[in-house]
Amino acid sequence: LRPPESAAIIVDSGTAITVDAVDVSGIFQGGAILPGIHLSAKSLFDGTDQLPLLEIPETGTTHPPSIGKDTSKAITSGLYWGSLGAVKELIANQTGSLNCDFVSIYVSGGNLPWVDLLGEQVQRHASLVLSGIAIAAKGMLNG
Repeated sequence: LRPPESAAIIVDSGTAITVDAVDVSGIFQGGAILPGIHLSAKSLFDGTDQLPLLEIPETGTTHPPSIGKDTSKAITSGLYWGSLGAVKELIANQTGSLNCDFVSIYVSGGNLPWVDLLGEQVQRHASLVLSGIAIAAKGMLNG
């Protein structure tokens, strides 16, 4: 999927959010794992006596305000903008660590309500994991 002479960063979001780095040679370098939005919401609910359990929409073009005017809106704001900020920071740091002129960024997974805010260079790939398995299997059969 990635162009020749390009490194890649892969963001996958579901129960957990993973941000992984692949160098220009196609070698997995490692990554980061953090709780997904719904897991974070459940953790706030389970770990506190007063905070409600909220459902954050998985997709959408409406972004919540960064300043919540009540508890529910403040939780939504923190979960939404906090996860986006974490992913953006990880992408920036991993990009710098890959020492490459061009880094392709791919996103996959069902819980990316802010994917449009990651920038135009991001390529969405709904079945990235399955595509990777198919490529690996083909390589094993041919190699």
